[in-house]
Amino acid sequence: MTETNAQVAQRIQEKYDFYTVSLTFTLLALAVQSATLKDSAPKDMLELGGWTLLFLSGICGLSRLRRTPKVFRLHHGSAQTKSDISRFEKARLEGNAVSNHRRRVRTISMNYLPD
Repeated sequence: MTETNAQVAQRIQEKYDFYTVSLTFTLLALAVQSATLKDSAPKDMLELGGWTLLFLSGICGLSRLRRTPKVFRLHHGSAQTKSDISRFEKARLEGNAVSNHRRRVRTISMNYLPD
């Protein structure tokens, strides 16, 4: 089965995200390992500030990687609910089996409500 352009783009984006996060932590490790502190106070403060920013950048990247699957699940659930609602509306307009569709849409909609 061939991949669609959207699937290929998503796969490449995931690789790029992993590369960016790993590069950030690699640069942080290299900076910490090659440091020579106690030369001068301003230089040392700037270097520590740089380490802190690299660390925060890596944590933000990890947070983004962690949230990405949740966003896709929410969008999938929303699209599924919209599809079911449109089928319900179509059946209602045609007068076909409204009660079954109503029950199914209500059940699906309740699954996506926050607790």
